[in-house]
Parts: sequence; structure tokens; C-alpha cells
Amino acid sequence: MKRLHAKLSGRAPERGAAAVEFALVLMLFMTLVMGGLDFGYFFYSQQVVANAAREGARAGTLTDPTKGSGTALASALSATATYMQNYGITCRPSGGTGCITTTNPTPMVSGTATSMIDVVVQYPFVSLTGFMNGIVPNKIYAHGVMRWQ
Repeated sequence: MKRLHAKLSGRAPERGAAAVEFALVLMLFMTLVMGGLDFGYFFYSQQVVANAAREGARAGTLTDPTKGSGTALASALSATATYMQNYGITCRPSGGTGCITTTNPTPMVSGTATSMIDVVVQYPFVSLTGFMNGIVPNKIYAHGVMRWQ
């Protein structure tokens, strides 16, 4: 009986050490993983929104200037929204083109480009995990400007 007690008492102080170490390391590990996910998704969304604004401005400038600025603006809005949707980023909460705005260009004067098409996207960012709320911005702004030729 004494031997059994000696063997058990020799292990007893070490018995829960692995669980405590795991709990301490798990908190740090999960913080890094969740932070990496949120920051990665934020930077991905930021790049998609910036490229969408640029693509919308480019699409607006490719329309025939004789058709007027309304056609160019509609083309810019459509191209921006389509680009964002193709990459899984949609404007929330209003949906569609609710976070995309354009400025009204002035028509061309005597064949020279006198105006620019300006596409502004204000995307309300929602994190994947919610872990980094307040650390990553809750809005992504992108601005695409191109000269109408």
C-alpha cells in the first residue's frame, strides 16, 4: 500500500500542468488566429473596394461621350457594383449600389476632354469573427477618378 501511495503522490503535483499550459497557450493562439482572419479579410475587402472604384471610373470613361453623362454614370455605377459582387463584397445594408456614388461630369466641349468621372465607394465593413471590432475600421473608403476622353 505504501508503494502505491508513493507512486501516486509523486505524480499528483504534475497532473494538471498540461491542462493549465494548454489553456494559457490557447488564448494567445486564438487571439493570433482571430486577429489574422479579421485583418486579412479587412485588407482583402479594402483591395476589392479600391479596384471596384477604379474599374467603375474606367467603365464610365469608355462610354460614348455623345450619349451624355447619364449613360457614363450608369455605366460607372453598374461596373462598380458588378466588380464588388463578383468578389463577394456587396454594399450593406442597402444592397445594390447603395454605397457607391458618382459625380456628374460635364459634357465634352469641342472634342476635348474637360471632365472627369469620379466614383466614390463607402463600404460598411463587417468583420468575419467580430473579434477585432473597434480595432479595424468599420468603413472602407475608395475613390476612383478618370478623365473622360
